[in-house]
Amino acid sequence: MAGLMREILQQGHAISFKAGGSSMFPAIMDGDLLTLEAYRDRAPQKGDIAAFITPETKRLTVHRIIKRKKKRYQVKGDRCFLPDGLLSREDLIARVVDINAG
Repeated sequence: MAGLMREILQQGHAISFKAGGSSMFPAIMDGDLLTLEAYRDRAPQKGDIAAFITPETKRLTVHRIIKRKKKRYQVKGDRCFLPDGLLSREDLIARVVDINAG
């Protein structure tokens, strides 16, 4: 699934889906419609809400970039106590460019 999503995004298409969960509350609510676009010619930045595949669960996750350390990015859900860890640039599939209330 992640490979297909990455391929569609790299072709310049956006992807929309309904968010599930509360880790990004209040920025993103359960059921909100999120639109993703690839980081094609734009580097990820602190504050971006990025989509990535969680290594442990292999699930798509959408959390905020809170810090850049050398060539890695630390991400964390707004409602989470601890960060998810460090991700490489290649781990970041896309960024959220639009949020519509669900």
